[in-house]
Amino acid sequence: MKKMMRVSLMISAAFLMFELLLFETPVQAQITKIGEYEQITGPRYGEDSVTCTINFSLYREFLKQWKQAGGTGTVIEEAIVPWRWVFHNCPLASQNTYIDGVSIVEYMIAKENDPEKKEKLVDTLMMVYDQRIRAFGREGYVLGRKASNLINHRPNANEELYVTFRRSVELLGNESEAAIIAQYFKYVERMAREEKISKEEFFDLYEEAIEIVNFNLDKFKDDQQQASIWESIGGFIEQTLEPYASCEDLVSIFSKKIEDNPEDLEILYKVIRLFERKGCTDNPLYLNSTLMAYKLDPSPLSAFGIGKMYFRNKEFTKSIEFLKETEKLENPSDRADGLLLLATSYKETSNLIKARESALKAIQARPGDGQPYILIGDLYAASAKDCGTNDFNTNAVYWTAVDKYLEARRVDPSTAEEATQRINIYSRHFPSVETVFFHGYTEGESYRVECWINENTIIRPAK
Repeated sequence: MKKMMRVSLMISAAFLMFELLLFETPVQAQITKIGEYEQITGPRYGEDSVTCTINFSLYREFLKQWKQAGGTGTVIEEAIVPWRWVFHNCPLASQNTYIDGVSIVEYMIAKENDPEKKEKLVDTLMMVYDQRIRAFGREGYVLGRKASNLINHRPNANEELYVTFRRSVELLGNESEAAIIAQYFKYVERMAREEKISKEEFFDLYEEAIEIVNFNLDKFKDDQQQASIWESIGGFIEQTLEPYASCEDLVSIFSKKIEDNPEDLEILYKVIRLFERKGCTDNPLYLNSTLMAYKLDPSPLSAFGIGKMYFRNKEFTKSIEFLKETEKLENPSDRADGLLLLATSYKETSNLIKARESALKAIQARPGDGQPYILIGDLYAASAKDCGTNDFNTNAVYWTAVDKYLEARRVDPSTAEEATQRINIYSRHFPSVETVFFHGYTEGESYRVECWINENTIIRPAK
């Protein structure tokens, strides 16, 4: 009886290759229905729960055997008929029906040699994803999987892939996976290249993608592996944008929009962000947009833009006035950037105490950044001649400067070269062995550098 059942299943599987072709759904229909899925309702195990359970267990067992064999052999063909029964008659039984269905239909696609039948089987594969959404929801996640799989079979179906990825990203937003964002933006670029979306829309989609990247960079700032992945995705998106975003392109696209909508904050902020990312901040359109944004919305974010503008123009007294507001910025990365610029502005106006205060706040906002430590070290080193009365306490100031450079190198490897150069320079200015001895101190002792610095350090003579 068992042998007859196996023979019967194999015969049925042979015919199923043709039967599944009847699932054909026009691609255009699939695209227009994205986001319009009607949920499947009814009993979980369908009208015949006993047969559903039997067929579910049967196909799962055959599939398990196939996977245990490393995905080789033909036992998977015996899973096709019971899987198909479950798919049609009890679609709510388990999400595994659809996860397994992808493996089964992929096997059939790989085995099929007729190009026309293969294409129809790809339609069937896409239908498996669509029914999964109708049965179990999670539209954004499943559409991302659907589009990623479709790339394997129709990599040049640019519009279909763009629409599917687009819907996935719309639904998931910041929760989108890194790989999905990368694949999605690849097809955004193709649509722009084929002029199926405008340059303006391309910039909108770029901004959306970069905001998702930045959100996840902040989310995974303590997870080196994830942070590295998102940094790579961000780099890819920036590189993809490059051919479409010269300063001339940005001016030509946005000058008329601002002229027609001079008080539209959304447009103004879009110009500010894009011009900053592309290094077009010397353009009058950027300057005017920044000033208008601040006039309409005197917020910390618009103050940040004005402060940066004055900073670049080396008008440090004016930059301080606006960069003070950056301490109120919600985004930690923006807050750290603003406070570091504020610290540098104070340094340029010789207000050393305020410069250090702002640099320490920048460290609080972004603890893994070595640049604020570099800046504080520079402040200390520059103070040596004003903070001592003899060779010992004057040169002792360099200990505190080097302490900061060492800390910068420890917390932020990207500053290692810069910090090491300063360490090598200022270590030569440490008090000599003779000077330390003459003033009654011993190497390795704690010593407090006073003046405005007021920090403890460790005595170590110049080598």
